[in-house]
Amino acid sequence: MTGKRSKTNPRHANGNLRRKYRARLKAQGGPCGICGGRLGPIHYDEPSDAAHPLSFVVDDIRPISRFREFGYESREAAAQDWGNLQAAHYCCNAAKSNHTIGEMRRGSRCFPAASDGDW
Repeated sequence: MTGKRSKTNPRHANGNLRRKYRARLKAQGGPCGICGGRLGPIHYDEPSDAAHPLSFVVDDIRPISRFREFGYESREAAAQDWGNLQAAHYCCNAAKSNHTIGEMRRGSRCFPAASDGDW
């Protein structure tokens, strides 16, 4: 991993810690922190991509791109804060983008529609 990659994407600044957090969230097996399980359970063993909308991703509750708004010293600090992470469906995380859940509910952004189908 190059130094440049670490500077451009704070999630890669401490990849080992992020992998541990990902494994911890997967082991907990909780519902999607964005939709609250409305779309069904997270498919923890599916590949995390658009072809598997209910697959598991790690969501940053408070967007890393807006770290200063939430009192973090740096992007890396926001990316590595366990309290800023939750399990989510791929499609919910994509719909949320760099907004908070509260902003999604108040604004025009809507929660995604996805089905628990065969992929």
